[in-house]
Amino acid sequence: MDGVTAPHAGGVVTVGYRFRPWLLAGLSYEFGLLRPSYTDILGGRPLYGPARHQGIFGVVRTGVDIGRIDLGLELGLGYSQQVATYVHDDFRGQRYGTLGFAARVTPLIAVYVTRRVYLGLRCDVTMNFHRSPACSPGRCEARWARPRSATTR
Repeated sequence: MDGVTAPHAGGVVTVGYRFRPWLLAGLSYEFGLLRPSYTDILGGRPLYGPARHQGIFGVVRTGVDIGRIDLGLELGLGYSQQVATYVHDDFRGQRYGTLGFAARVTPLIAVYVTRRVYLGLRCDVTMNFHRSPACSPGRCEARWARPRSATTR
């Protein structure tokens, strides 16, 4: 398998508290649309179509306030999920996903619209430490099926 997950677009919602003008702690939810370009090793055919990423993170942000502009660096630890849809003939339409622990480093620029609300640009670098698939072809049904137990009285 050869390829990469190209840079993508997404969004983030952060709710937090500023302990000092240069220190914020809070909770952040992020989502994004991924553009994977992985291909199979035999024919060079694409494996995945559109994919998505989402995660929830506890964050700490430090930065410098310059009037209504905030230049900062955000560090986050949390839990994330990535899900892609197969486009390869063998598994077409089936989804594959992973979930698990993740860490995030984010430089950002924020402009305060009001005293408490801001809009900004950021460039997340998310490191996923996902251990096992959440769902993969042939395993989804077996993993999520309820175990049956036979009892006699």
